Amino acid sequence: MSTETIRRTVVLHSAVDACVRKAWQVLIDAGFEATYSMAVNFMLVGHATDASRPQGLSDEARASMWDFAADGETVRHVNIQDHLVMLGQLLRDAEPCPLRAVPATVAQHGMDPGCTT
Repeated sequence: MSTETIRRTVVLHSAVDACVRKAWQVLIDAGFEATYSMAVNFMLVGHATDASRPQGLSDEARASMWDFAADGETVRHVNIQDHLVMLGQLLRDAEPCPLRAVPATVAQHGMDPGCTT
């Protein structure tokens, strides 16, 4: 296996998080110096291996995946949380908008010209 890693921030559904935490505990109990990320990868390697078999995923695994994808409320919630994480990162990385004087005509009409730099 390659030792290259990609650092990403992901949002997990609480049910998936619970499974990751169980896998994490199994790894620790087996004597591994495991982290949450190792547990996520542990699960994904197993799933990817199953998916690559000639017969593919079990009907139950496939049905669970499609049920999750079709659960609009859950998917929206996960996506919103993901967008909030990305927005937070953008805000942390953003250059501050320099302070400048607001033209009198703009201030008089209560309009905010925003940052134009």
